Amino acid sequence: MGEKRKPPPSCPASSLIGHSNAGSGVGNVLAYAPGKLYLAGPYHGSNISLVSITAAKVGPFDLGTVVVRFALRIDPETAEVFVDSQGSDPIPHIVDGIPVHLRDIQATVDRPNFTLNPTSCAKKSTASTILGSGLNFASEADDQPVTVTSPFQVGSCASLGFAPKLALSLKGGTKRGATPAFKAVLTYPKGSYANIAKSVVTLPHSEFLEQAHIKTICTRVQFKEGKVPGEKCPAASVYGRAEAITPLLSEPLKGPVYLRSSSHNLPDLVAALHNNQVDFALAGRIDSVRNGRIRNTFETVPDAPVSKFVLEMQGGKKGLLVNSTNLCKGTNRAISEFTGQNGKLYNTKLALQAKCGKAKKKGKGKK
Repeated sequence: MGEKRKPPPSCPASSLIGHSNAGSGVGNVLAYAPGKLYLAGPYHGSNISLVSITAAKVGPFDLGTVVVRFALRIDPETAEVFVDSQGSDPIPHIVDGIPVHLRDIQATVDRPNFTLNPTSCAKKSTASTILGSGLNFASEADDQPVTVTSPFQVGSCASLGFAPKLALSLKGGTKRGATPAFKAVLTYPKGSYANIAKSVVTLPHSEFLEQAHIKTICTRVQFKEGKVPGEKCPAASVYGRAEAITPLLSEPLKGPVYLRSSSHNLPDLVAALHNNQVDFALAGRIDSVRNGRIRNTFETVPDAPVSKFVLEMQGGKKGLLVNSTNLCKGTNRAISEFTGQNGKLYNTKLALQAKCGKAKKKGKGKK
């Protein structure tokens, strides 16, 4: 049953994202009740929700206002948004004792710049499961579920540019055997560019994996427990920090970087990113190429714009990298390979920066 009350004061005009029409009736004759859709805050464990406020007035009948709230959840690995049926209000079958023969629901999100097209031209679809009320409105026993899909596909993705920029640096000891801290900064230009779909970074021969420092690892079961991903992981399984800035959200996504168990030879490197609206886990696979160089692969990146991403890994006793040579004796180059959502590739060789002191000039001595 939907909640029958006046529009709540927590839905200001700035949160309005669209309108709705609910059609009810018998046979082919439908009468529509207009409503509005608002983007709202936390509800039943979800960080964000939708509020539908409908004036339940059809013909001579005025049943006041019906409010139905839908809890929205975001998949922490794919970033797909879905309505949580367990945490959402059911669409009412009966209002004030009067059966509602709801036959048609129309929702229109028409707020300017509220949604963005994907930058991938792959075929996609929305999916919904609808429950029919059956003959007994008051009972769920005869409800009939039906799954419906709606395909869509955008065009002209190939015309989008693709030009991510990556900077890598080490901070700490530069001599052989030292374990410096590592920092990667990814920036992206504004404009008509495809988003990143996959990234692969291969470090130079100057850096080995310090396997003796791989100690506490969070299990995949622990990582999924708790309210947000990684919340129940051991504190010692944190090896760094990460931050992502996207124009879609008013606040950056920040969080720890864990070593998490995997089905590979080495644990995965997982950034658990959070803010007040979204929880997201960016998982990277650690391995080595044939010549022994360390490689990290983010195999799946959501089709969302990111203007800046910063990954910082600890050094010292928790440093996962160890120098195989003196970093200041030459230029050590990494290889970055990026794949865009539109299929374009952007590969570069970039210097792994290290802070080397300037050589002191010898003064002229007396004979």
